[in-house]
Amino acid sequence: MKLTKVALCLIAATQIPSVWAAQDETQDNYLCGNRVAGQVDSFGQTHYGCDVAAFGDTGFVEQKLSELVFDDAQTSPQDYVSALYPVLRDAASYYIEQRNAVATSEEIAAWQNAVLALAQQASFWTHYRRGIDGLIKMSRGDNGHGHGLMQIDDRAHFADIKAGKGWHLFENITFALDVYYPHWLAANDNTCVTDLEDETGLAKAQFAYAAYNAGDALQGCRFSDESTNQWAELDAQFAVKYTEKVWLDLVDDVNSDAPVNTSCFMMGDEGCVVVGTLPAAKADLGSTGRIFGETYYGSPNTIAACRTLPDDESVNVEWIRTTTNAWATFSILNLVARQGDYVQVAFEYNSLTNMCWTKEDSITWDGFEPPAPANDTLFAYKQLQLSTGETCLHSEGQFHCVTQAKDALCLTETLNQVVDPITLVLGTSLSESQEKIIYDRHQCLPVVSNLFSVGDSIELVQDMDAFASVGGSVVGNLISGSKYQVLDMVADTKYAEHRYYKVLISEAYTIAAYTEGEGETAIEHEAEFVPGVTGYVYAGMASDSSDYVAAASNIANEALVILRAGDNLKIDVADGVKMLSEVGGTEVLTIPQGTVLEVTEVTVMGDNNKVYYSIHRKGIDGLLYAGSLAPELNLNADFSVTADAVTLDNTTAVPTQDTEQQVASGGSFGVISIMLAGLFGFRRKNKQ
Repeated sequence: MKLTKVALCLIAATQIPSVWAAQDETQDNYLCGNRVAGQVDSFGQTHYGCDVAAFGDTGFVEQKLSELVFDDAQTSPQDYVSALYPVLRDAASYYIEQRNAVATSEEIAAWQNAVLALAQQASFWTHYRRGIDGLIKMSRGDNGHGHGLMQIDDRAHFADIKAGKGWHLFENITFALDVYYPHWLAANDNTCVTDLEDETGLAKAQFAYAAYNAGDALQGCRFSDESTNQWAELDAQFAVKYTEKVWLDLVDDVNSDAPVNTSCFMMGDEGCVVVGTLPAAKADLGSTGRIFGETYYGSPNTIAACRTLPDDESVNVEWIRTTTNAWATFSILNLVARQGDYVQVAFEYNSLTNMCWTKEDSITWDGFEPPAPANDTLFAYKQLQLSTGETCLHSEGQFHCVTQAKDALCLTETLNQVVDPITLVLGTSLSESQEKIIYDRHQCLPVVSNLFSVGDSIELVQDMDAFASVGGSVVGNLISGSKYQVLDMVADTKYAEHRYYKVLISEAYTIAAYTEGEGETAIEHEAEFVPGVTGYVYAGMASDSSDYVAAASNIANEALVILRAGDNLKIDVADGVKMLSEVGGTEVLTIPQGTVLEVTEVTVMGDNNKVYYSIHRKGIDGLLYAGSLAPELNLNADFSVTADAVTLDNTTAVPTQDTEQQVASGGSFGVISIMLAGLFGFRRKNKQ
């Protein structure tokens, strides 16, 4: 079933009218392009499917979530459910653990089961599909009004659908659970739940579903009185799904890892990669060993259990004698096979050879010593995540790192390494075992082939959509031939090198105050600031990026967001602007209003794309901080681009408290420019 009329549950009373105002305005099958039919009650194919492209970035789905797409031409329900099950399982546990840090294992398990049943009830776990036309679709139920996995209704949540809560799998899940979870909590205060002796959590889940489906918390107990419940059949269907868990019949391995980094996507990150743990070195098959001292797996200090099958507690074949066994010679173990944490060993006792399975971590193998943490082999050609959060590669005894996982491609290019796409998470001791070098993204990313940098000007070679973020919703439709300045860049994956550029689609402006009407009925409207709109354009892969964007020349000043080397700027504020000696340095001058200066270099640095302009004034080289470009535009409005001539240097400057100003020409910024070139930022210098 779809999610409808839930505004009453989560939205404040003052907001309800705006939500309901859109309800009757959304036509059936709104933006439902290239619709394909579905199959009733079929995992992965329930409901019609409509193109995702009208709402969001299909390239993101292809690149990051392809394993969660049901391909109408070849995917089986079993393969689809096996891939999606650990994602829904992990999304549910992440959600409740973020909201209830002391949730018991029993409550987490019941909540997971409720979420899985809710997803089946809403859409039979159907979200992304690849139609027979090859295009990425999403599930659209109820004449196209229900969007995606939990069926967010565009009549009640039109603004949320436009913001991406429908098409984006993880935003869809989060939105639906934001509605369901308050009812889950409310169930604890209702006698229709508390009066039942229910250890399975079914009554609690039923209450939450009934309130969720009705869009009314007061309807949570409807499931308990079938005689007056017109929705009794729906409530009964949900109960069956919760109880029978039919999805388990299709899941290959309930303990399998999710094919995507679920918690990362649930946090709203865009550069998420699959994470794993660094595998420990293992002894070779054929090795011999023994169990020293006491063991937790059997009688303490004397024997260890050896089972018929791995992790099988029911059948014990023989006891392994440890080195502290006083009644028999200790067992010499021969390593035959390995499965997970268990090993199959062969050993003799009373002239008989036993072969069975036991836990490996209690065995000491003769002559085997795991490599030291500093061993290059342990980290070689692996993408690593340190305990401090950086993403790194290892080379010559050092971790080479970036602070954002989405920038990791520059490391593979810089170090010329081919790495597994899974990021391995290191604990504190391993993270601290090597020297760490952190690269500024603006120093590192320019090594990626054919990648434009912040401040470059580009021209669109074809019409294209702009997205709120990489993997975000459509915020604009841009025309071939349009010219923009690059405000951010994202490049991903070693071989394809998909790239995106952030551009300014429309500038910020202010609507002046005005009076509507006359006399006593007149309404005064205050001035209203309308922020600018930015978006990311997809610019292809390394092999075809020129089919999407090209370098632009003669970009108009009004299209500039930040200045270029060689541009002139004018100080616009009455109090003047402080000139810095270096990034984070002291204020060495106050430059007065009206002064025109030439920008000699532009430096961009840091994850927030902070911009600094190099200038020369009063015999001093220094910097003006121009603001930041990410995640939002936050630019310094104290100066602007101008065509006016540079002000002569004999203009009186207003000194700061630093009155000595004994800085030789080029001295102060000469030092920082070397640092920035080698360590921190990406700079542009005007050619003289």
